[in-house]
Amino acid sequence: MDAVRTPSPQRTVIDVTGNVARAPELRYTPNGTAVCNVRIGVNGDDGRTRWFTIAAWESLAELVSTHVKKGDRLGVRGPVTEPRGRDATESSAPRRG
Repeated sequence: MDAVRTPSPQRTVIDVTGNVARAPELRYTPNGTAVCNVRIGVNGDDGRTRWFTIAAWESLAELVSTHVKKGDRLGVRGPVTEPRGRDATESSAPRRG
């Protein structure tokens, strides 16, 4: 029996422009790769704030941690990834095993 190959799912890319909620957090992976997390708040048309956590890697991570500050307006474009431990069908509920 031949295996059926399914194409890999296409990644969704979004543009986000909002205000930085707190100072960027720079850390390093065990192998020394820089990672910087930035939390961005975006005001929706309905008056609600949508929150995004942005991860920058390697030299961009170090650049972001040096130049981006709380309250700055920041525009980002990149792929959407679902947080680990969450089920995409459940809005914010942790996955139960």
